[in-house]
Amino acid sequence: MIAFHIIANQKWYAHYIPFGVDAFLHGMALSFTPDRIIETLAVIACGLGSFLLVWKSTFKLSALLAICGLMTLQIRGMDGFQNGAFLMAAFALASLMATACLKNFPNILALLGPVRS
Repeated sequence: MIAFHIIANQKWYAHYIPFGVDAFLHGMALSFTPDRIIETLAVIACGLGSFLLVWKSTFKLSALLAICGLMTLQIRGMDGFQNGAFLMAAFALASLMATACLKNFPNILALLGPVRS
């Protein structure tokens, strides 16, 4: 995933979109303006999910490689251009890791889950 996105960005997408460290940092900037609030929430979710993944993971290097792969989705995405993959991956990572951290607390998970009759 990391190699594909770096190579694809260099070879095919560099003609159409800005690609580089500046574009990545711009995509990761936090801003609560109406046009950037979803991206900002995704960056926060990605940060939280990444922290929980490294904290809970037995294989720290694998966790860091997974986070780097997720970050490569944002290099091409920035704001407004094909950032749906980063948004979905960031929110999915945060929700999965929050669930994994809360699995030892069934009372909290019962509040979050559907009500059974």
